[in-house]
Amino acid sequence: MCTTTNSTCQNGATNYPLCNNTTNLFPSVKVTAKPTSIKEGNTTVISWTSTKAVSCDAGAGNGKGTTGSFKTGVLTTNTSYSVVCIDAKGSKGSGNVYVTVSPNNISNTFPTIKVTAYPTVTECNDGKDNDKDGLIDIKDPNCHEENDLTKPYNAKSYSESSYKTVTPPNKPIAVGETSTISWTSTNTTSCDAGIGTSTNPNGSFITEALSESRSYTVTCKGDKGEVSSDAFVNVLDVYKFPVVTVTATPASVDSGKTSKISWTSTNATSCNAGIGRGTGTTGSFDTGPLVKTTSYTVTCIGPNGQKGGNTSVSINGGDNVLPEEPTIGKPQCSDDKDNNGNGLIDGKDPNCHAGGDIKATYDPTHDSESTP
Repeated sequence: MCTTTNSTCQNGATNYPLCNNTTNLFPSVKVTAKPTSIKEGNTTVISWTSTKAVSCDAGAGNGKGTTGSFKTGVLTTNTSYSVVCIDAKGSKGSGNVYVTVSPNNISNTFPTIKVTAYPTVTECNDGKDNDKDGLIDIKDPNCHEENDLTKPYNAKSYSESSYKTVTPPNKPIAVGETSTISWTSTNTTSCDAGIGTSTNPNGSFITEALSESRSYTVTCKGDKGEVSSDAFVNVLDVYKFPVVTVTATPASVDSGKTSKISWTSTNATSCNAGIGRGTGTTGSFDTGPLVKTTSYTVTCIGPNGQKGGNTSVSINGGDNVLPEEPTIGKPQCSDDKDNNGNGLIDGKDPNCHAGGDIKATYDPTHDSESTP
């Protein structure tokens, strides 16, 4: 205000009529928001500029400069922001902006998840006729919905005897088998079941071959938080099937020669190598003279079923090679053959000499290169 016509106004004017010109009398402040309208749960940036100000206050930690900006926190309701500036004479000016926050239609429900473990191999996908009706897997009506071949096939059905929607969760598996880990979730945007697995809210993966029991954890995230759950895979040694190893020594022979078949087993109570060849969990037998490639199978039985192992003996030169005619009337020490496999024939073999001494007298009538 002015007290006389010659007084000085607050705006510095000395002419009384100019006292009514209040333009730029106080610091001016312009405050903006970018954007001014956001969805719930988002942020915006508040900026300001000023004139005739020496300092401004945008709120604790938001800045003191005559110009500036700051990022808001996450907003859930409509919010007003003010910036107050002061000039050299202590006069104040302020500006404000109003940020409108609208609902984002995000569910207010906390995420949920269910994780289960199923044996990967079931009666409806194991390639076997488990109910002995001559029908395997997809060809068995009991592996289809409503026990009807015209209905959808379900490889997860665990029985060929009667249709089951899914395998019972957490059914034990044998050492060396795999399990399928599946999860379903609600109010989630992504899930983490481990490296290399799906990140979808619903998914599954097949484990590696397991040698011991273990848990698998799946973590899912939603707009309202995070949730985890796990499934336990029970691996039982008592569910081990027999393991059979069959070998032939040698694996190939000359036509008319023999080989030795041997077998070992684990998780077995008895084995069958064929009539007269043995029933022990380990054993061996001689093939007899062979003139063609021949396969041999040993089947072993254990508490949880039976498994077989096999091997074969091939003929050097092929199956069409005839056995070598035996030398008749000639003893080993004069038949031009290396009969004991030491690389020495007839007179060059010490055993064809008296006392086994190569320097002693050679006896071509001796019938053994193995003993003197």
